[in-house]
Amino acid sequence: MDELEKEYSQNRVEMKKIKKKTTVISVVYGLYLLMILFLIFYAVMISPKFLIAALFVIAGAVTGFMGLYKHNESLSKASLIIIIVQYLSLTVINSKDISDIFTSLLFTLPGYAVIIFYAVTAIKCVKKYNWLEQQDGFPNFEPKLARYDIEKHQRNIKDPFAIKKEQIEQRTQNAGHMDEL
Repeated sequence: MDELEKEYSQNRVEMKKIKKKTTVISVVYGLYLLMILFLIFYAVMISPKFLIAALFVIAGAVTGFMGLYKHNESLSKASLIIIIVQYLSLTVINSKDISDIFTSLLFTLPGYAVIIFYAVTAIKCVKKYNWLEQQDGFPNFEPKLARYDIEKHQRNIKDPFAIKKEQIEQRTQNAGHMDEL
């Protein structure tokens, strides 16, 4: 196996991993978006302050989806920041005093740790995808296609003898026939 095939093979494996991870992350963002239903219900029944947290959930999930879909690193980072702000704001809204804040942070941390983990993973996936995008052979990473493209390019390049031959043929066509003499 030559170097090109080895590199393409590694890039193809990385691309498959990224696709699997982005699928899982999209599902997690979808589940995170389901949290909006709970927050709206809670806001209507108990306290309208939870609508602020619901807006953060919508913003975090949408920017996360858009970051994955458009492979935009800044949107993925914005999603992570929004998720953290939503976590902290929901904790502060839900608490009555300082001890409640720490208790709420402690009990809700495992759930948000999962979402934050996947947001960080999304940022890494987008970075890796953008790097792969710059590599030769993107998105298929097939050495046969690369060799075909190189051969196609070589066929379009004429050697000096073919150029000289075309010039001579062109001169003879422009000069006319011997009948005119």
